Amino acid sequence: MKHTALHTQPHAVISFSKIKKFVLFIITSIFISIHVFGLSNGDIMFVGFSADDIAPNGIEGFSFVALKIIPASTLIVFDDGEGTITWTSPVVSVEAGTVVNITHTESPSNVTASIGTVVRTPGFNISGDNEAIDAMEGTTCLAGIANNGSSPMPNCTSLSSDYIVRISGDNDVMVYNGSTSCNGTLAECIAMIANTANWITQDDTGDQSNDGIPPDFPGDVPTSLTGSALPIDLVSFTGKAKDDAITLIWQTLSETNNDYFLIEKVLVGKDFHEIGRVPGAGTSLKENNYTFTDPHPAPGANYYRLKQVDYDGRFSYSPVVSVNWGGEDGFRIFPSPVVSNLHVALPQNWEDAEDIIVFDLLGQVRKRWHLDGTAQEVELDVSGLPPGIFVMEAVSGRRRVVMKFEKN
Repeated sequence: MKHTALHTQPHAVISFSKIKKFVLFIITSIFISIHVFGLSNGDIMFVGFSADDIAPNGIEGFSFVALKIIPASTLIVFDDGEGTITWTSPVVSVEAGTVVNITHTESPSNVTASIGTVVRTPGFNISGDNEAIDAMEGTTCLAGIANNGSSPMPNCTSLSSDYIVRISGDNDVMVYNGSTSCNGTLAECIAMIANTANWITQDDTGDQSNDGIPPDFPGDVPTSLTGSALPIDLVSFTGKAKDDAITLIWQTLSETNNDYFLIEKVLVGKDFHEIGRVPGAGTSLKENNYTFTDPHPAPGANYYRLKQVDYDGRFSYSPVVSVNWGGEDGFRIFPSPVVSNLHVALPQNWEDAEDIIVFDLLGQVRKRWHLDGTAQEVELDVSGLPPGIFVMEAVSGRRRVVMKFEKN
């Protein structure tokens, strides 16, 4: 591999249109997660509640079901007005229909979650009298549960009653006992869970959560929900960068009335746009594998999601995947973050003279190098740059590649 020593040229200022393009590129790459993630009212619902922490077998806690796919590493805070339980989803997304049991909430050292991780702050203690718990992601209220008809939600006072399970009687143990099939609309599924006629309760003295008399907690909590109102059973959704394209790969274990998948990509700013369509398998109980190739990836981070559409027009979204594409014909820069020396691997078929330019976020040229077209790899001294995000542009004739890197 031939290496070339390079000399910088004086700073310059590029045109406003180019500044705008670079700034949009950086904003898209860094801040896209603000737009694409987030849950809404009713995306989870409570399906279990226990105020029973009587030794030796009592189990205090609560259960909820995901009615939409919960993205990886999502934080949901459960608040009873005295303390909080913070649940974090695992590093893979939680599929719709999954029930999560959070038990031993009276103890910071023993509190556990059946899926994901959980942390308790002092004060959280489920009471058998006038208790209410709400669930929030950030500032968005998701759901609530109360064992008294008048107990207010600790934070979500304006949350619609559609998303609150409210059962009078100061019951110690309450468990959803209705249908576990959501085959209507999602709103009908939420209403089914919130309907107190579909719950069984127990209120007595002593250990009630494990006394063998229904309902026990978490023994009688449904293990999962299924049905056409819920998104498909998406096992995985990944992307693979190739020399001139990005291939998206996804797999389902089951599908119900799945007409097709729309493949959506962030093209400008933070908005998704359709770039393709793949037929679904209709109704299927077997494993199905899908692929789609994006022939026009952008250098750097590319963001994709699937929009699954049923025959009746209902739809749901997958989690977002990010795939880094290196650029045209093997253009690579590394490491990032970089401290002093940045390595640039250049396309082998770029035979003309080449310019490499580094811009800051204001569009000002901070470094410029000129190559004679004979080197395939160069080492650039960027030690003089301040910490931050920069954009590198490589130009050879009419070809142009842009990538970003971080300077420590």
